[in-house]
Amino acid sequence: ILKYGTLVMPGREPHLVYRNPLRPEGISTPGEFVRERPLGYLRTLGAHAFALVDNDYPFTYITSARSPWRWPLGVLNYAFLFLSILGLGLLLAKERGTPAGLYGAGAALFSAALVAVYLPVAVESRFSAPLYVILPPPAVYALLWLSKKRSGTIVAVAILGGGFVGACVQVSRWLSKLASGIEFPP
Repeated sequence: ILKYGTLVMPGREPHLVYRNPLRPEGISTPGEFVRERPLGYLRTLGAHAFALVDNDYPFTYITSARSPWRWPLGVLNYAFLFLSILGLGLLLAKERGTPAGLYGAGAALFSAALVAVYLPVAVESRFSAPLYVILPPPAVYALLWLSKKRSGTIVAVAILGGGFVGACVQVSRWLSKLASGIEFPP
């Protein structure tokens, strides 16, 4: 399982399971998976990391397969994550030895630890909630940094961010196709 959710819909089982197409048949433990297909296991860990922050539904309990909020919130979420990653990088590079730099280092360490804890297990996007508390300051730092840059830098970062968001949308669509028991809208 890559990810799971909880359905609260009449006439449906409550389990929304995103199956893992990377796991070979007959493999039941992570150790077997690593021995049989090490690259497949690494790809599964990457899929778990992405699934952790892929909020395909904005609420813990899914009451409708056709949430009008999915893509607007998804795109905003991916843009926020891009700005947060950029902000963390900037804080670590430009603010060494300052309180802002210390915050950046702590936020990066906390974020990496949270993701590392959930890498080997099936996740639900709500597990990433602490990231959305600790990452806004780096995202704001990135925006402040961009506000002081020339248009060429802003355009380059916007292109990079657009590519990041586009890639996230594609991975999210791939994950959606793996969901059992529910049809996602395109």
